[in-house]
Amino acid sequence: MALQIGCGDAPQTNQNDPFVEPEAIEPLPVDTEDSPGPEPAVGQTVYLYDTTKAAGPPVAKLYYEFDTVRVAGTHYVALTFSEEFVDNTYGANSSPGYGKDKGHEFRQLVGSDHAIIGLEDGDGNFMFEVKLDYIVEDDASPSGYRSGGIEDGDGKMLLGSEAVVQDARTSLERNLNERECVYLEDSPAQGDPDCPDWERRVIYEVWLDGDMFGPAGFGRPVLDHVHASPSRMENTIEVEPGEPPEGCEPMIDGPNCDGPVVVVD
Repeated sequence: MALQIGCGDAPQTNQNDPFVEPEAIEPLPVDTEDSPGPEPAVGQTVYLYDTTKAAGPPVAKLYYEFDTVRVAGTHYVALTFSEEFVDNTYGANSSPGYGKDKGHEFRQLVGSDHAIIGLEDGDGNFMFEVKLDYIVEDDASPSGYRSGGIEDGDGKMLLGSEAVVQDARTSLERNLNERECVYLEDSPAQGDPDCPDWERRVIYEVWLDGDMFGPAGFGRPVLDHVHASPSRMENTIEVEPGEPPEGCEPMIDGPNCDGPVVVVD
């Protein structure tokens, strides 16, 4: 099955992408005028489905664009898990379905949660693979926690140079530090006026050096499984790209439901 990723009605910068706030990260002084590779298309989304099921909603989605705003001149990749698989709820306000309804705890998100993301260049060569940690303790962070990225917790480089990784964030880190919602025992209840912008979706973000692919340029993101322990389904699920949902999937697309689409031949 050949995968063609189409831009659809994608935003032309990541100011409008559904994952992060434009003001959250200061742009890095990266000059891309002499980049050897062609500038990639922006706003590409791939929906990923459980390989063992003939039908059903997507388990995750990968979003890619060439960032010209916050971490200028970088490849930006975001992996979003469906809330039906795992979410940022825990403690007294945990969603049902975790570990035979034993609930979800904050310490479990700190324990072993991670994501593995690979990238191919424009010639189809598998060039890069990274294991991103979800959240670790960090006394220097406002909440005492941050994403471990590739350096701490479960994070590490699996293929390629660490030098190409410019930044890495997760939605839980943003909830705790940028939105200043320091909920370490019970996640906020829906509609909590003290934290109205809490992101329930589990999202991993990474920014990579814009020149890393050379003349071939960016090809496509690659992901063959998703993992969360515990999850609301199986802890590890093998996935494959498929047709985009026919309509909005709020559990994975979020409340705006206006992202770009992917076309599969």
